[in-house]
Amino acid sequence: MAVEKTKDLWVFIETEDEGTAKSVGLELLVPGRRLADKQNGKLVAVILGSNVAPALEAVKAHGADEAIVVDQPELKHYNTDAYAKVLCELIEKYGPSVMLIGATNNGRDIGPRISCRLGTGLTADCTALDIDDETGNMAWTRPAFGGNLMATIMCPDHRPQLGTVRPGVFKKSEPGEVKDIPVIKEKVEITDAEKRVELLEVINEMAGELVDLELSLIHISEPTRQAEISYAVFCLKKKKTKHTKICHPSLLILSIQR
Repeated sequence: MAVEKTKDLWVFIETEDEGTAKSVGLELLVPGRRLADKQNGKLVAVILGSNVAPALEAVKAHGADEAIVVDQPELKHYNTDAYAKVLCELIEKYGPSVMLIGATNNGRDIGPRISCRLGTGLTADCTALDIDDETGNMAWTRPAFGGNLMATIMCPDHRPQLGTVRPGVFKKSEPGEVKDIPVIKEKVEITDAEKRVELLEVINEMAGELVDLELSLIHISEPTRQAEISYAVFCLKKKKTKHTKICHPSLLILSIQR
């Protein structure tokens, strides 16, 4: 379990392949600014990826007080094992109080893994964020019981307090002046043995059509369950899973789990 060393609030900034920041990370800097001020901490943007200078410039213009950057070639494409290791090591080293994560496909994957490894709680798909005046804990509000009521959830005993927020819940602010903020550059060793999934290829365009996966989830309803199908092909080879993303709405391929 990680220990709270500061009252800082972290926002995970997902990056695109070209090193730019995904919109949801910049959106979360808006409530992050208010909440960090309320608990007398810094608003820290945590950027993972490769050649992420554009993302760093973006967070400087969107109100971050500080940035922690892990810029490594092996982080260019999202990998569950690699990203989980990096974020857990950073959290254990710096001890933030709160971390906000965008509920993208990758965010929905990495949030629970960090929560489990660090032995802390995670509130998913939040629609409102606040600091409880009485306890100082994060108050995460999300729909419950099929959306018939709103539940406010707190994590009083474990840190960091983790929550995911869907893209578009908060409006991204207009970029302001690019500030000269402290930038902490970290390097985390990631071995091939620690990555159980290898990304072979990313296809961003097929038949002349581009697809934004953040807006392209397909929901299937059945009497006993709901499944969200991602556009992915998992090829099993020996003991390693080969993973190719197919970004096209006509392909509905269930993940194969070994």
